[in-house]
Amino acid sequence: SKEYPDLFPKDLSAAQKILREENKAKKELVDAYQLDQVYRGVPANLAIEHPELYKAYPELAQITAKQGVNRPDYRGSYSTGELNVTKRGLSEDPRSTALHEMQHAIQEIEGFGVGGNTSQAQQLINEAKNKVFLLKETDEFKAADKAMQPIWDDYFAGKITKDDVTRLGQAVEKQYPVVQEWRTASDIAQKIGGDPYDAYKRLVGEAESRLTQTRKDLSSEDRRKYFPFELQDDVLNPYGLDYPLNTLINLDRQGNLVEKGLLGQ
Repeated sequence: SKEYPDLFPKDLSAAQKILREENKAKKELVDAYQLDQVYRGVPANLAIEHPELYKAYPELAQITAKQGVNRPDYRGSYSTGELNVTKRGLSEDPRSTALHEMQHAIQEIEGFGVGGNTSQAQQLINEAKNKVFLLKETDEFKAADKAMQPIWDDYFAGKITKDDVTRLGQAVEKQYPVVQEWRTASDIAQKIGGDPYDAYKRLVGEAESRLTQTRKDLSSEDRRKYFPFELQDDVLNPYGLDYPLNTLINLDRQGNLVEKGLLGQ
């Protein structure tokens, strides 16, 4: 100040220069770290604090976590070794989104049913419908259909009973195995349905990851109190699955349907 001038102005200027250079270097480090979070990613344990998770699955501490990519169409994603919380996920509930994606990482380690996206679900729907159509177009299926026609004619004419139709139909199916194959394919197509978003939500891996989000704030006591694999009920169990077990779709890592899913259902 004018009243108390610096006794060593040159030394002070030199010291300030050093501090400015240090601050600039630190700012560059911070900026680089922020860019790493978005584009290159950082080890997950620097982005998501969860000591118990990393104790149970040490390999998850070092998977790549990215934060802040501008993708307004989804909150987060996971593919082998890389977890992503988008700008939308950060603005809404980053912890919930990160836990959802971490559950997908655990599914990969444990071999649990996988998640997916609506594009994969649409492909699944198309393949299921196409299989039903192609089986019905085979010569073997048409021969079976032709063999069943006189049986139905006799039934509608009152010559045989419904039990007779069942018995004779079983003989036709034994002769033409494609009929049972078509029936199984039809059941699968019906279970998958025709809505890709609904089918995506019913993937075992997605239902389980949403369950992780639903139960993220429960105490140990409440985790024992509310069984996770029951259907949600506002009164009896608000912390269960949001779809019935028997409606879930289980896929393996190659995208093939698996007969059994959560709890062997």
